[in-house]
Amino acid sequence: ELRIAMLLFRPDVLAVGVWPLLHNLEDPELRQLAEALPTTVLSSKADSTTKKYLGAFKRWKLWAEARQGVPAFPVQVIHLALYLQHLEQQPCIETYLKALSQKQLYPCLYSYST
Repeated sequence: ELRIAMLLFRPDVLAVGVWPLLHNLEDPELRQLAEALPTTVLSSKADSTTKKYLGAFKRWKLWAEARQGVPAFPVQVIHLALYLQHLEQQPCIETYLKALSQKQLYPCLYSYST
C-alpha cells in the first residue's frame, strides 16, 4: 500500500515546498537522508489513514483536473472552498457530510498549510 501511495502522491506532493530543495544537497550523507524522507513521511500514518487520504486526494485531483485554471497541487484556498461548495450541492448531501465526518478533506487542507 505504501508503494502505491508513494507512486500516486510523489508527482504532485513532492514537487512543491521543501521537497525540490532536497535534490540540491551536495553532501552525500544528507542526500541519502533526503532519499529516505518521502518514505518516512508517507509511513508516518496508519495504512488506513493513508488509504483515506489517498482516496480523498484522488477525488480532489479528478475534480481539479476537470476544471480550467485549478491546479490539483498545491491546493489554493479558493479552489478548495469551491470544491467544498461543489460537494455540498451534489444531489446526495450525505456524500458531503460523510467526507467531512471521515475527515477525508484533511489532505487537501494539509497540503495548503505546508
